[in-house]
Formats: sequence, C-alpha cells, structure tokens
Amino acid sequence: MPFPVLTFSLLVFTLFAWFFTLVDISRNEFSGSNKASWLLLTVFLPVVGIVLYLSLGRKHRVDKGGWGTSANIAGLITVPIVAATVLIYRFLLGQDLP
Repeated sequence: MPFPVLTFSLLVFTLFAWFFTLVDISRNEFSGSNKASWLLLTVFLPVVGIVLYLSLGRKHRVDKGGWGTSANIAGLITVPIVAATVLIYRFLLGQDLP
C-alpha cells in the first residue's frame, strides 16, 4: 500500500515544482531568447526542464529587483505542498504520518 502513496506524493510534488518553474520563468526577464527556450523546454520535457532550470537557468536571469523574489515565492509554495501531502496521506491511509 505505501507504493501508490509514494507515487502519488511524487506526482503532486512534480506538478507543484513544474508550476513553480513555469511561474518563475514567466515572471523574470532573461537575456536574449532564453525565456522562450526555458518555457519550451519546461513545457515539453517537464522533469528535465525543471532540473535544468533550477540548477542552471536561474543564474541567467536579469535582476529587476522588487518584492517578487524566488525565495518569497518558494516560501509561499512550500507550506501548501507540505499540507497537501499530509492531507493526502491521511486520506489514503486513514492514519497520521509516522
């Protein structure tokens, strides 16, 4: 029974990471046509696009300043991800996390 829960949790985490990556790419400016390249890579190859963008692509952003930094967005997204994972676990197994 734990395997479907783990698979579902990984799927939910991947969807949230994909959404965060797309939002981060669309909210920031890049030099040249890098923005379109990152969006296409992330849309058509989601897992590869997420890993490559978070490890390499964020270094190529043009800093605009302002309050919408990625750290603020990541902090706002982390809490709902953890809460959703706990609720899904409790719903599927009918028990609390160990």
